[in-house]
Amino acid sequence: MSLPHPTPPTRSDTLGAMLAVGTVVDDRYEIQDLLGQGGFAVVYAARHVQMNRSVALKVLSGAGHARGGHERFLQEARCIAAIDHPNIVRIHDCRMVTDGQAYIAAQMLDGWDLDQELESLGPMSPRRALSLLIPCLDGLASAHAAGIVHKDIKPSNLFVHRPAGSYERLVLLDFGASAELFGDQDRLTSKLELVGTVQYLSPEYIDRHLVTPAMDVYQMGLILVEMLTGRRAVEAEHPFQALNMHCRGALDIPAEIRRGPLGAVLAKALALDPEERYADASQLRDALAVLDLDAPVDADPAETGRYLCVPRELPTLRMLSEPVHVDPPPPQPQPEPTAEVSMIEVEAPTTAATPRRGSAWRRVAAAAAVVLALAGAVYGTWVASTWYPDMRTSVETALDASGHSLVVSHSSNKSR
Repeated sequence: MSLPHPTPPTRSDTLGAMLAVGTVVDDRYEIQDLLGQGGFAVVYAARHVQMNRSVALKVLSGAGHARGGHERFLQEARCIAAIDHPNIVRIHDCRMVTDGQAYIAAQMLDGWDLDQELESLGPMSPRRALSLLIPCLDGLASAHAAGIVHKDIKPSNLFVHRPAGSYERLVLLDFGASAELFGDQDRLTSKLELVGTVQYLSPEYIDRHLVTPAMDVYQMGLILVEMLTGRRAVEAEHPFQALNMHCRGALDIPAEIRRGPLGAVLAKALALDPEERYADASQLRDALAVLDLDAPVDADPAETGRYLCVPRELPTLRMLSEPVHVDPPPPQPQPEPTAEVSMIEVEAPTTAATPRRGSAWRRVAAAAAVVLALAGAVYGTWVASTWYPDMRTSVETALDASGHSLVVSHSSNKSR
């Protein structure tokens, strides 16, 4: 009597399709489990069939193929390969297969991401938060020294490896949105695109599309606040509201943190002007490393209210389209009204004249339709992220209108 032969693993032959357990990718990696998925890729637990080594296999998804994700894939592999640090995820392999499939085989970590840690266990003590964050900032400093800005640091991209043990460390993942400071940033991203997660975008990136290491410093400052409080410093029902809060400096940070030893460091890390922040991760690391957490708390703070600074009045942002000018019908001269699509709000045409029928007002109606279409598309992004909160990298959407686009990720509004 002979034992039955095991079913041979199937080959991966469907571009962009979800891969079943047992599928072998590129004759090398056998799929064992699904770990997560995002806008560009799907991540699986896999095993190298020759070396019997466990890896996290990031495979470009069908949506990633459709949106030209090959370039981002190659950029992520190049960026991670340029950094050798225990707090930066390591990659073992990167391949573009002849059938169009692309993958990155990365280090398999043991634990959970910071988002899951805070959701399940709540806020951390300042000592544990700094013991995790300072070495991670050292890894990020290595990236900055290599001319790389991550751009999308958030709790789901920080992994608590071997939690609660003597080898516990925080590992930075997912350099897919990263920028090479000495390369051509505009090659992958239009200047009219915002790529990232709205709760963590820096004001200068929203306002001017400026990418420097100070952007990562800002995001790490937000992460530290979240580690200490268990909740985001920027939380809003709608993505536009979150962008508004960043640009106004309306960061919700408890008074006990603002008055404590970390207050001055956070104020500098989260400054509205990137020139007033720590220039890179090494400076923030050094500032946190010398802090005396036992220093007395200021019992009579100069500032009041819930924010780190007094929120400023925000001028209208103009990101999605140029103003649409509507000429009044001749022959009566009138002030020229303007319909304007804004990241934060929509300014409707204002005029004291009585509305008239005619081609000009049809153009006003068309402009209003564009405004409503854009607002509806962004609202759809928020609805999707609310209905699918288990997608660790959240929802990423491209909006196209009049040749312009907005690419954002809006994390689900979870209470911790």
